[in-house]
Amino acid sequence: MSGGQSAPNVARVARVLPPTAWSLNNLANVLCAQADSDSQGSPPLHERALAIRETCPGADHRDTVRSRENLAAGVAALENRRR
Repeated sequence: MSGGQSAPNVARVARVLPPTAWSLNNLANVLCAQADSDSQGSPPLHERALAIRETCPGADHRDTVRSRENLAAGVAALENRRR
């Protein structure tokens, strides 16, 4: 690459993404758990965490499966509040 830039360091990306996914997931869970809040922010955060986890550690990893479950729970909570 030009300008002294190199391709992204795959090992560094693999270290950065999982903690980011955990943080997004935890924030979404807090929003979802607040009974008096409008949890519309929860599903997009869960979706971002899921997208990260599908990339790293992979689609079949237990953390990725947990992210899918959390997304479903967040959407269900939002739908219940709308009723």
